[in-house]
Formats: sequence, structure tokens, C-alpha cells
Amino acid sequence: MAKALSVAEVEAHFSECVESALQDGYVMITRYGKPVAAIVSFEDLEQLQRIRAARQGGGLANLAEGWENPNELAEELDMIVQERYGYIAEPN
Repeated sequence: MAKALSVAEVEAHFSECVESALQDGYVMITRYGKPVAAIVSFEDLEQLQRIRAARQGGGLANLAEGWENPNELAEELDMIVQERYGYIAEPN
């Protein structure tokens, strides 16, 4: 399970936060109890950058071009659907 820590806690335990982000996916950083930033793995950052670039460039077709392995993209999309809606979409 990912952690939510204050800026002060992250400053005091940065190495542990990096390790936690690698293990759990991310560490949410809060300021005055509100989420303001996150520590994520470099791999996750690259995926987020590809998604952002695809969104700016024209949608899902552009997103697919950013992935070297189309199966990896399909798995990512399945994970997003499962996280958001609680199920994995069945192929047609």
C-alpha cells in the first residue's frame, strides 16, 4: 500500500521514501494535509510522460506509438480500467 507523508516526514526519511515508492508504486507527499506531489519510480515517470505527450498530441493512437511493446500498453490499459472500475475489460 502506498504511503502518504508530510513534506517534513519525506525530508527526514527520504531514502526510505524512495525505496517505498519502488516497492509500492508511489509515495504521496502532503502539505497541510493536502496532496501536493509524489515520489514515483523512473519507469512510472516515463509512462506518465508518454501518456501526457499522447494526450497533447491526439489521443490513444499517439499513445500506442509511445510503447515499444503493444502488449505492455494493453496491460497498462487493463490495469487502469481495473483500478478505476474494479474489473478487467473483456476482449471483443
